[in-house]
Order: sequence, then structure tokens, then C-alpha cells
Amino acid sequence: MIGILMLVGLVSAGASEDLQQAFARWPEDYATAAALGAAALADHDGTWAVRAWTRAAALSNGNLESRVGLVRAYTLAGAHGEATSRAHDLVEAYPHTPTALATLGWAQRWQPRLPQRSAIHAARSYEAALQLGGTDAYHCGVGWSRVQLGDRMGAHHAFAKTSARCGREGTAATQPAWSTWGTTVGGVTRFVEHPWRTRSTHMGLQAGLQRSSQVGVDITARRVGLQGVEARTRSTPAGSSATPIRARQDEIWLGGRTRARRVGVDARLGWARTVGDIDATALVMGGRGWAQLSPVTLGITGFSGAYSDGSHRQMGLDVDLPVTLDWAVSSGVQHTRFVAASGPSGAQTGTMGWVGARWLPRTHPWSAEAAVRIGREVRPVRLASTAVWNFEEPLLTSGMLSAGRLLGARCTGFAGVEVGALAVPEQAPPDGSLAAHTVVAGHMGLRVQSGPRAEERR
Repeated sequence: MIGILMLVGLVSAGASEDLQQAFARWPEDYATAAALGAAALADHDGTWAVRAWTRAAALSNGNLESRVGLVRAYTLAGAHGEATSRAHDLVEAYPHTPTALATLGWAQRWQPRLPQRSAIHAARSYEAALQLGGTDAYHCGVGWSRVQLGDRMGAHHAFAKTSARCGREGTAATQPAWSTWGTTVGGVTRFVEHPWRTRSTHMGLQAGLQRSSQVGVDITARRVGLQGVEARTRSTPAGSSATPIRARQDEIWLGGRTRARRVGVDARLGWARTVGDIDATALVMGGRGWAQLSPVTLGITGFSGAYSDGSHRQMGLDVDLPVTLDWAVSSGVQHTRFVAASGPSGAQTGTMGWVGARWLPRTHPWSAEAAVRIGREVRPVRLASTAVWNFEEPLLTSGMLSAGRLLGARCTGFAGVEVGALAVPEQAPPDGSLAAHTVVAGHMGLRVQSGPRAEERR
């Protein structure tokens, strides 16, 4: 019996037609069916691969070679569910055979549904095959599974353990290297029928540096300009002109991140100063820790802030589920609390739940993200956008939509809008009641990134 890998090496793409003719002439010959199946795999012809290996399996009563070939054939043909099912059956039939476990890892690694779970399970299958004495080339399967999970450093260590060609290719693709990025963003926020706010503008710059996936740092500078008029009440004389209000808030954010195999931490330290008709300062610190589980990523977020008019706490839990290689959904809950330094206002609290979805296709220049927040937020810190909604009024239910487009191999343009409401105290009568006033925040920007990318040829 000739092995699959030997057949792939012996059969050239130009021999496929001759093998197809031989396959039709000698339908009961196992060697011909296996040779055609191997050639079809090498030629990336899923239809002929399935046809040939199906016959080979029937002629051999399902021997190991034909069943392995059939799993690979169904994977190549895009029938990932069938491939995974047959791979599990193969492991049941050959539970202590490294080839069977590695074949299961292969099918799992190419499974497009729940890709995070698939990558974790694939790495475990390859590692089990190695523990049973499988060829060191199986380290390549471990490596590419880790690449899919974003663990370039762990992948590099796996590739370095084999002298096979796939190991050399993987080692070169995941060589530890520095990557950089820069982002510029600007936007306008409009306040609808707010007692004194009318509009604000913002602009920001971010620069970052990261070594592989292991550690990274970034700095963000942000400026927000606020315009408004002095709040009017029933006691304001009729016909009197409104006094304009202008203020500027400058923010500096320092960020750092690190990760191990499937856990990581993202930390933030921010300082803000408001000058003009409003004088205030803020110091915010916190971050997010996360862990990749099967099939989700769980995260916990915490921030603590010291403002000139009080103190702030924020805690949150979130879960992210990659559904396919292109789609992911997420949800979470967040609690915020602000305690005023003085005055009768006391503590303000808010609890908010959110759901979101993102579309990040690998073969399409466009991407999109949407989210809805339901509940109440008090001066929330947005970790994703590195900003603090520094309003004394609570933010109510809001929705966000953003889109991006690749403008080149390293450049991405993006734009988005968020619509929400601020819970503003009524000016008259002074009974403590609140009114919701719409706030619309739009932004657009550009991101440029440089550095190596590890991509498996699929």
C-alpha cells in the first residue's frame, strides 16, 4: 500500500487526466483510486478527490489511508461538517493512532463555523497526536491553530520544533518582529434641544508599537471642543441674549497590552483637562482582562476615575463569540457609579447591557460593526475608542454603527455614528425630574499599519 504523502509526491498535476482514464477503465483497482485521490488533493480538485477516495474506501472496507484521504477530500470540497464527522469516526476506529488524531485536527482547523472553538480543539488534537509519537510535522498544525487564535509567539515556538518544510515556512511567517500603527480620527457631536450644549468637535491621533502578539504599547492624544449657551430658565428675562459657553478638553491616554497562550490584559491610563468656561480635570485608570475559551472569549473590565468634582467606578463583563471566520457577535453588562465630591447630588449609578455584531471578511475590502446599549451609563469610559464621555448627565440607551474599507494593503478608512440620549434635569419646575435629550456623535478617520502578517496558504 502506497502512503498518501508518497502518492502526492509521485503524481504530478499533468497526470490527472491519465489517472481519470485509468480510474474509469479499472474501477476495482484500489491503487488507481488512491493515486487519483492523492493527485486530486494536490491539484485542489475537491470533486475528483471525494469521488476517488470514496471508491478507495469502498474497495478497502475503509482502511486508514482511504479514510484519511476522504476527510481531506471533503475538507477541500468545502463539506466541513461531513469532514469533521468522518474524522471523529476515524478516531473512534483508531483511537491510539497519531495519524487519526492529526486528521481530526486537520478537519477541525479548517472548520469555518465557531472558528475559535475549532482552533482550540485542533491544537489539542495535534498535541495528542504528538504525545502518541506522531511525526514532528504535526507541530505545524499546532502552530497554525495558534495563529488562528492570534498567538503568533506561541505559533513560532511550535513551528521551531519541526524541521519539516511547513515548519520552516511557519517559522519565517511568525518570526518575532515589531509592527506599528497610526490612527487619526475626527468628528462632530450634536446636542438636540439640550438646555445649554449645542455642539462639540473632536480630533485625535494614536500611535502604537507591538512585538508579535506578545506585548504592545500605544499613546493617544485627543482634543474635544465644546460650544453652548448659558442655560435658560423661566426666571430669565424675555428678549435677553444668551451668553455663549466655550470649553476645550484635552486628553492623553497611555495603553499597554500583553498576552500569554490564550489569556491577555489591556491596560489604560488617561488624563483629561477641561479649560475655558468650564474648568475640570480627570485621571482615569483601568483596563480589561480576557481569556479565550471554547468557543467564546470572556472579558472583565474595570476603571477607576478621580474627577475634580467626584470619583468614578466602572465594572463590566463581556462575552465575544466568533460565529464564522467573518462574523462575530458579542454582549455584555456594565455598571457605573459616580460620587460627587460635594453638594446634594450624592451618588449616581447606572447599569447597562449591550449586544453587538461585527463583520470582518477576509476576502472583502469592507467591514462593519453595530451595537445597541440599553440602560443607563454615568461618565462611561469607552475602551475600544479610548475616550471618556465626560458629561455630568447620565447617558441613556444608545446605538452605534460603523464601517471601514481597505484603501490599500496597509491602510483602512473608517466612519461611524452613535445616537443616544442624555438624561438632563428639567429647568422648571425644579422637581428633580429628567428629560431625555438626543445626542448624535459622528466620526471618520484613517488607520495605517505596518509589520509582518502570518497567513497560511489555504
